[in-house]
Amino acid sequence: MSPLILDTPRLQLVSPTTELLAAEIGSTRALSRKLVARVPADWPPTFLEGVAPLFLDQLHHHPDHDVWLGWYWIKRSCEREAATLIALGGFKGPPDEQGRVEVGYSVLSRWRGQGYASEGVQGLVSWAMQQPGVREVVARVERENPASMRVLEKCGLERVGEQGSEVLFSLSGLT
Repeated sequence: MSPLILDTPRLQLVSPTTELLAAEIGSTRALSRKLVARVPADWPPTFLEGVAPLFLDQLHHHPDHDVWLGWYWIKRSCEREAATLIALGGFKGPPDEQGRVEVGYSVLSRWRGQGYASEGVQGLVSWAMQQPGVREVVARVERENPASMRVLEKCGLERVGEQGSEVLFSLSGLT
């Protein structure tokens, strides 16, 4: 199965496949070959260590959930740098009964503060809102993470409340 690829101005967002996830579990070298991109030594991003086996298990049981899991974010090559895996971001599963999907992401520290989070999230949110059955994209952010709150707001999500230590965001489609 080939991954779905979304292109943004500076990124390629690559949906997970069983082959990519198995490669990631195997070694960063195997993942690098499959993605045709450099995989930094500090891969995976903070908070996402150990998710590849969980995603792989979910794909074995639900192959059609591939686009509703974590996508690999590859910074395109340029004159000074080869294509590089810089983030993982996507959804926490397929749309629920209300047509809601939750977006989440984590960018490796070296590439934070350069607009990659906003670019990647915007690409995923735009794509999701065009999918049949999706009526709302939501996100949760720790209150102590104002940078992520700004990313979500730049991408059109609005703050809709708080739950414990998290701030809740939402973007609803016109249906």
